[in-house]
Amino acid sequence: METGAKVYVAVLAAFTEDGQMIPRRIRWEDGRLYDIERVLDVRPAASLKAGGQGVWGSIPMPPNAHIKDDDLKTLVQWILAGSK
Repeated sequence: METGAKVYVAVLAAFTEDGQMIPRRIRWEDGRLYDIERVLDVRPAASLKAGGQGVWGSIPMPPNAHIKDDDLKTLVQWILAGSK
């Protein structure tokens, strides 16, 4: 595997009554299982790229697939900081 290459792994998750996802365990590419002890950060960046309604308010948001992932991360950090 290349250093810095994106890797997708299987995630076992639970959901609260209000729909919040809580990841419990991941399965690495080689089959090893890792328990998730804590989540350090939650960012709704995927909804910015795909578009939708309800995550950022009641007004539908158009997709922004052209925005690079690094720029999305910066944008979400700015929004969550109160857009200062």
